[in-house]
Amino acid sequence: MPFNHKKSAGPNTNGPLPLLLYAASHHPQSEIQSQLWNALEGWLESLNPLHSHELVETALKKHPGTPLEPLLLKDEERRIASFLSRVAFSRTGRQTRIRLNSSLNPSTKGGLILTHNLQGYFVERLSVGSNTRSSNAHWAFNPGIKPDLRKLPPRLPAHGWIGEHGYEVVIDLRNTPVEKWNLHDLKNNALISNSLLIETKKSLLSEGFDVWGNGGQLHVALARAERMIRLGPKISSKEGMWINLRGGDKEMDQPQLRLEFKISERRPQPVVAQLVVGQTDLGGWLHTDCLASPSLPEELQRCLEEWMPITNNWKHSKKGNPS
Repeated sequence: MPFNHKKSAGPNTNGPLPLLLYAASHHPQSEIQSQLWNALEGWLESLNPLHSHELVETALKKHPGTPLEPLLLKDEERRIASFLSRVAFSRTGRQTRIRLNSSLNPSTKGGLILTHNLQGYFVERLSVGSNTRSSNAHWAFNPGIKPDLRKLPPRLPAHGWIGEHGYEVVIDLRNTPVEKWNLHDLKNNALISNSLLIETKKSLLSEGFDVWGNGGQLHVALARAERMIRLGPKISSKEGMWINLRGGDKEMDQPQLRLEFKISERRPQPVVAQLVVGQTDLGGWLHTDCLASPSLPEELQRCLEEWMPITNNWKHSKKGNPS
């Protein structure tokens, strides 16, 4: 029986969320799993999801699949499917559809298309099926795929506050494991020109940001009054503003840093500065272009960085090994 195996799974994925969800369901220590689920679910509630867990669960049970392609999910897979759907249908996710596959399906095709109002329809992975098309923009969960595991990219210490430089974030680069993010290798002009506000795709230069280095720390600030007035409500909101920092040219494999530019107080508060060193969809296991993720306690973050195995798509470390 012919199947449609053409690689076309979902949006470009390089945030940490798939790695965290995999760890929450597969870490060998149940205590770590529990801590991680608590962090994930607490973060999810802060996103004001459109639907409760119970409503999404009920919706999934109403869509058993087709006789040829039933939608079968193990308990932990169903939990991930529900969680991802709720993130998708939140102010942060801003999705109208998500594709959820069966654990019996070893490909990235087919599955249930769940809509933002919890209606659904199925797409088939059979090449001869009557409905096989699904947009690559849809987030997707494919639990039948054996994950291509990789190490959790580290976060860098970062804090943001309102001060003499306006809205300011300072990122500590003194112990970064990625050589192209050493402060002495960064060129401020290239950094500010190539770095973007993720939501608008506008460069930091065009939006009036300033970037400079000092004592092993990278400063990113917005101090121009008219820009502070225009962007301030977004910066101080629960979602904040996400910035894609590029340390050099615009090559696809150039290591990047995703910065959570979320500031509402004069007292320094921690913000997320997540290194990005490649795709994190785990070989098609989970696709999402969501860059946000919960802030984890330092000890839990360290446990995950030590546990998740390294694969050959980790790049740019100083000695070829990020550990």
